[in-house]
Amino acid sequence: MMTAKNRITIFVVLCALLILTSCSKSKEEKLMEQITALNADNSIIDTIITKVDQGLQNGVTLSSLRNPDHRRPSIYKLISQLDSLKVIQDKPLIPEYFYYLSIKAQETQTLQTFDINIVVDPNFSYLKLISLETSNRKLGHIDIDKEFELTNELKAELTQII
Repeated sequence: MMTAKNRITIFVVLCALLILTSCSKSKEEKLMEQITALNADNSIIDTIITKVDQGLQNGVTLSSLRNPDHRRPSIYKLISQLDSLKVIQDKPLIPEYFYYLSIKAQETQTLQTFDINIVVDPNFSYLKLISLETSNRKLGHIDIDKEFELTNELKAELTQII
């Protein structure tokens, strides 16, 4: 027979578990937090920009850049704002081609690596975050596959980068 004291103990334990699980961050949130913290002081980033078709199968490499490089536009601004972009609810029309950004980053202290795969429409109105990956095995690879609205500031930045 369960006593009132046992019921209270079970209730307290269940409440504590509920609070702990609701406060923990998802793998996507943890990885996004690490990626948006990258900057010119703590990482090196290589970006390959390719013009690709609708199926992301055929493409032509347009350029590549390494940041930090004060002579060229910076990819850090885009990365730092990835977690604050507004998600597009309605699927945008599929253009004839996209700009594909393959971003490889490495923290200079921990040597942890990150892969960020982004597609930008030719009008620079939205971007599609395809996936995030890290060398941290606990976080690994995460498929995002969401479209985000670009701010005017990021449109201007991406126009310079691409």
